Amino acid sequence: MRLLSFRDAVVAGISQALTELKSCEAHGGRFDEKELRRYALRAPAVLVAVRRIPALAAENEITPTLTCAAFVVTRDARGRPRDAAGLALVEALLQVVANNTWGLDWAHRPQRLEADNLYSAALDKQGVALWGVAWQQAVDLAPEVDSATLADFITHHQDYDLAPADGTADASDTITLAQE
Repeated sequence: MRLLSFRDAVVAGISQALTELKSCEAHGGRFDEKELRRYALRAPAVLVAVRRIPALAAENEITPTLTCAAFVVTRDARGRPRDAAGLALVEALLQVVANNTWGLDWAHRPQRLEADNLYSAALDKQGVALWGVAWQQAVDLAPEVDSATLADFITHHQDYDLAPADGTADASDTITLAQE
């Protein structure tokens, strides 16, 4: 469940760093104007989504590079119009995301960090500013191995068959490692 743990860690990291947010939560991805109106009531808000997990290059590929997004929702507040609030929040968010592995030793540093102004006339009529901050981040999905559960490597045996056609081993080696 590393993907879920990753997204939760991103939400927690942004929440802790940007204390001025009224809402910071995980989101499924795309949303429509009706849903956006609901989030506007809790603005300023940041909605975090894992937008894409690419096809893995090989069967044993265990480190996909995720495409992540954080949607910034702001509205007019006393002394600060929504576009200014949005820009300030985007700037702070870019600083939070840059080089952040979210406290996870299996998450790599973010790459290709960018922000897009998602302004539209319909959003403007609703009194909302919307930005999308996106980045790519590789995560190792291999399960951690508890070395305490592994058997001790004490003996190695190897047969060498120099003429495979006869089906008999021509030489053998057995190595026993010293134990402490």
